[in-house]
Amino acid sequence: MQRFSLPPIIIRRVSTIWKGHDPASFEAAFAKAREWDYNGDAPIALGTFFKRNSPVFEGKTAARTLSTMEREQAVREVLKKRT
Repeated sequence: MQRFSLPPIIIRRVSTIWKGHDPASFEAAFAKAREWDYNGDAPIALGTFFKRNSPVFEGKTAARTLSTMEREQAVREVLKKRT
């Protein structure tokens, strides 16, 4: 995990995500994110709220080198599936 140097005022307000949190649960992640009161002085939770293993673009195309036309077609197919 990457660490950042934060000012003391921020460090006092930061908390980490609770032990036992399941980052595969979107519902749990959403509930945890909604706990923070943007208008108050509540602790700010940091950590991995949600994580999903999804295939990357390269995994959806052929292993060989694609021509520009083939690559553009592959991009169109991926985008078509997302709409």
